[in-house]
Amino acid sequence: MKILIIIFLCLTVAMARSQNKQPLKIGDNFPDYQFKELVYSTKTNRISNYKGQWLIMDFWNKYCSLCINRMPALDSIKRSITSVNFLLVGYTGSQYGHKKGDAAMHKLYPELRERFHLDIPMAYDSLLFHKLAIGPCPYVVILDPRGIVRAITTEIKSDDLKMLMAGGHPSLDKAVNRFGY
Repeated sequence: MKILIIIFLCLTVAMARSQNKQPLKIGDNFPDYQFKELVYSTKTNRISNYKGQWLIMDFWNKYCSLCINRMPALDSIKRSITSVNFLLVGYTGSQYGHKKGDAAMHKLYPELRERFHLDIPMAYDSLLFHKLAIGPCPYVVILDPRGIVRAITTEIKSDDLKMLMAGGHPSLDKAVNRFGY
């Protein structure tokens, strides 16, 4: 009987945790999430503050060498298409609250910013990774000016972004979430 109770409790906890994960799909309205730890002109920012503007969020972690190696190209796109906002979202390892988490991640981004001369705001935020069930990185989410998800990909290039902004449908590699889709 004790084993059944333990199994029931474990399943209840697992189901509750899985219900908090809302994988993104193209066409979804992105939730009005607040970033609480930014390397930017402000320490916090909300998704709704980007309404009326395109927003590219590049989710990455310290183990993703591909993510790190693509940062200069992303910065180049940011500098050439100034009407688009860019935000790096770094995984810190904390899935239960907005706490400092991974000290190595907090040390890495300033080093990368200096080495690559990056001018891209950075949010340290693992909660959003978990909330959206973001899987392997790179994972790039592109929001249109209405806050609607227009693309979920592993990489964005300047020509693809311009086509997307013009209402086209570029051929983009699909990023997968933790559920495999």
